[in-house]
Amino acid sequence: MTHHTDDTTDNTVLVTDPVCGMLIDPATAATTREHGGTTFYFCSIGCAKAFDADLQELTRKVAEMGGLAEKEIADSIHALSRRDSELAKKVIATDSQIDALQLEIEEKAILTIARRQPMAVDLREVVGALRVANDLERIGDLAKNIGKRVLALSGEFPSQKLIRGVE
Repeated sequence: MTHHTDDTTDNTVLVTDPVCGMLIDPATAATTREHGGTTFYFCSIGCAKAFDADLQELTRKVAEMGGLAEKEIADSIHALSRRDSELAKKVIATDSQIDALQLEIEEKAILTIARRQPMAVDLREVVGALRVANDLERIGDLAKNIGKRVLALSGEFPSQKLIRGVE
């Protein structure tokens, strides 16, 4: 939250709306939001909702990406333990969806930082989304690699006893 002193109004402290950047008097703010011990002042309810919507969209996209990565790992292990080449091909194809979601999350996070200039907890939430998306993308890559190994080893697997620990 940025504070400014306006010389024309007896040293009134003005704050910056984190969404639109407008300088406002905290006493006349349309709404406030407490988050992580910091009070945010908004010039309109719409600005507050836009800020929350950006954070919720990031959270939703990360959750979607996490679900895809989880399914991809489970499917790749299943393909390996069952020697299922078709499932392995699906895992390999799904990786592009995870890659696309990572790009969407990165773009949304960068735009949120640039437009909203989040502070404290909100900034950590945006940066956390970036970090988690990077880790989930790596998990997707590893699942794809398992799928590739299934295809490479098709028909060449040793006895089922050697792969029991994978299940």
